[in-house]
Amino acid sequence: MELGKDTTVYSDFTTYGTGVDVNMKFVSKGKTFMERRINWAYDKTSNSFIGLTQTKGGDVVSLSAAEWISKNEYFLADYKYISNPKGIQRE
Repeated sequence: MELGKDTTVYSDFTTYGTGVDVNMKFVSKGKTFMERRINWAYDKTSNSFIGLTQTKGGDVVSLSAAEWISKNEYFLADYKYISNPKGIQRE
């Protein structure tokens, strides 16, 4: 996926159980400037996918939830809102 004139994101998707592992490289002018891994797993209790995102070299991780709202659309939110989606500001 191209992010800008000189920046591209390369993604590798691998299935694992009921989820997907995503390995991403962000490349600008031929050099990798960031690597990121996301582990998506299906949670039957909340009927959503839970994703743990970690950036290589970083000390912060994020936890997100994605819920499919149609065949081609999903809603993504910070995990803290999964039990109270009405608290989310939707755009």
